[in-house]
Amino acid sequence: MIFRDIIDFLIRSGDLVEFTKEVDPKFELTAIIEKVQKTSNKAVLFSNVKGYKNCRVASNILGNYKRLATVFNIESGEKEIISKLSERWGLIDTSSVSPANTRKVFTKDFLLKELIPVIHHYEKDAGPYITGGIVIAKDPETSVQNLSYHRLQILDNNELNLRITPGHHLGVYFDKAEKLGKPLEIAVLIGNSPSIMLAASTNLPFDWDELKFAGSLQGSAIELISCETINIQVPVDTEIIIEGEILPGIRRPEGPFGDLLGNYTPVMDNHVIKVNAVTMKESPIHYAILPGNVEDIILLGVPIATTIFKEVKKVIPTVKDVVCWPSLFNCNIQIENTWEGQAKQVALAAFGTNMQWMKYCIVVDTDVNIYDINDISWALASRCSPERDIIVVPNIAGFQRDPYKMQWGRVIIDATIPWGLKEEFERKKIPGIENINIESFL
Repeated sequence: MIFRDIIDFLIRSGDLVEFTKEVDPKFELTAIIEKVQKTSNKAVLFSNVKGYKNCRVASNILGNYKRLATVFNIESGEKEIISKLSERWGLIDTSSVSPANTRKVFTKDFLLKELIPVIHHYEKDAGPYITGGIVIAKDPETSVQNLSYHRLQILDNNELNLRITPGHHLGVYFDKAEKLGKPLEIAVLIGNSPSIMLAASTNLPFDWDELKFAGSLQGSAIELISCETINIQVPVDTEIIIEGEILPGIRRPEGPFGDLLGNYTPVMDNHVIKVNAVTMKESPIHYAILPGNVEDIILLGVPIATTIFKEVKKVIPTVKDVVCWPSLFNCNIQIENTWEGQAKQVALAAFGTNMQWMKYCIVVDTDVNIYDINDISWALASRCSPERDIIVVPNIAGFQRDPYKMQWGRVIIDATIPWGLKEEFERKKIPGIENINIESFL
């Protein structure tokens, strides 16, 4: 599915709330998104954004695992998302197309702030930000392409402030270009297919082209068109494309911004993008993500969980499922426990696959639903001994943007049935409860 197909499907299935009354993009829009996420958790579409007659805004499109399974055609639902996606890990070559030019093209005499909604997310944000944009860039040496999410502060003079995490692919690409005294050409993709969205969240080897990886996730080549002002090809179905260059030798203050951890990032000197052009579909849809909320956690957490599943299963085949939920610092692993001490081995193996995000690893039996925080809490209360089953590993560095070291250290929690006591810890159940339809008894 392309982005617009997802919107249409969610409208037909009743899993999207469309707001037709005028909404202010300064705080009001994000307040509505958060309210919906904390109640029905449906997708949202704003068709009447103040100041923008021809541009709609969508959010929470992949706000739960059921929707994610649907858009990736995983019929068995959320409990097999990770295993099914792990089977698609690979590369499929992209293809170029030359469609009739139906996109609106702006290369001069335009203001970015007039073309796309400038969304103010949180009270103390430095200004409006793009949060659902994916940056595509080429390695200056190898031409391997990378996709990555970045917060982008919109400035008045058709420039964007960009935060690049040191050592990540985009940072390495830019360092190579800057050493040559050259800008790095990039495009910002807003409103993409789910395969592009997940590929941009996945940490892959440096020699993997992430557009080709996105093709593998959807099972077919990503179709590309050439940009207007830079030497980059981009997915043909993207709603809005911003073309530009990250400028060498220039850093400007950016922030504060209400980020992933729920607080504000400090003001920092960050990179600058000079915007050269914008192209967009007719009546485009701007895609916004609330940082740290459910959709953000799913988009970032699914690739992490899939990597953990793939790697740990190589050494311990009885791993059944993995999810990073309800935060990126939590990893819940479901196993079929076949020997004493296996759960702790699984947790150690999982920590070895991801050095940045995972802080807590909870291992449970197959009768525990790892997508349900209440079920996880039950397993902790009934099957975990604080004296025997909780191991703290201190002084291990974690999340890179953590100046206070709050994410340092690791915690292993074995919440599986104590070895040899399966009958004593058998979970109670009511026969036939899964077939009960309450409505039929009213």
